Amino acid sequence: MASPALTRNPEAPPIGYAFWTPERLLAAAQKIGPSTVALCEVIMRAKPHPEQGFRSCLGILSLARSVHGQARPRVCYLPTAGGDSERNIARFYSAFARRSEASHVSLFDRTVLDLEGFLLGQDAIYVGGGNTANMLAIWRVHGLDRILRRAWDDGIVLAGRSAGSICWFEGGTTDSLGGLDPLRDGLGFLPGSHSPPYGGEAERRALGPDRAHRDPRRQIGARQLAELHPEPRPALAPGGGPRGREAMEYVGRHVRAAVGD
Repeated sequence: MASPALTRNPEAPPIGYAFWTPERLLAAAQKIGPSTVALCEVIMRAKPHPEQGFRSCLGILSLARSVHGQARPRVCYLPTAGGDSERNIARFYSAFARRSEASHVSLFDRTVLDLEGFLLGQDAIYVGGGNTANMLAIWRVHGLDRILRRAWDDGIVLAGRSAGSICWFEGGTTDSLGGLDPLRDGLGFLPGSHSPPYGGEAERRALGPDRAHRDPRRQIGARQLAELHPEPRPALAPGGGPRGREAMEYVGRHVRAAVGD
């Protein structure tokens, strides 16, 4: 199953830079600790304009978060794609509770009022599998698409399997609508299309050339997608997918590693 982990590339220009203000930076620093707040204050006061210190402060926040969260990282599970299944939630806690400060957010029976504050206070957000199309629609009703973009800009690790893998891309192939269909309204944090489990389903494999069988980022061409779905709609962007039980790690918008059985 694909489990891409997304982090901001510290060498790349900040994405969503206009979102940051001195107050928001200090609020993010406060979640880590008073020493981080004090350091960010010193950096911004030393500049003619506080905005000139944002890049340094964001780097400090990223470093402090990684160190701060090593022993007991805060990991939140989003079970939306599986209909907030209690069984899936129980499996998540069974896997993560001993090694992290585990939590989850249900949207079918929502109890968390401040979704933005809660999710931006996490070290990692893990998205479960299920119906990708339904999940994205529900997220947008609750404003999660906007919040998750801010989480990515803030350096929070974003991960998931199946629907929780497709959602970070512009689109992909999905069985959410009964058959295997193109999905074109992903969150778009990562460019192109994504189609897990590429190695486990023959129809998905048929979308990519055989010469790519050694590449974990199996290439799916726009032409093959257009032949499979000839209706006059915009074609999916070229992309790829994993070979069965593989995990792919992204830093910024680029694959850094792929591991699997």
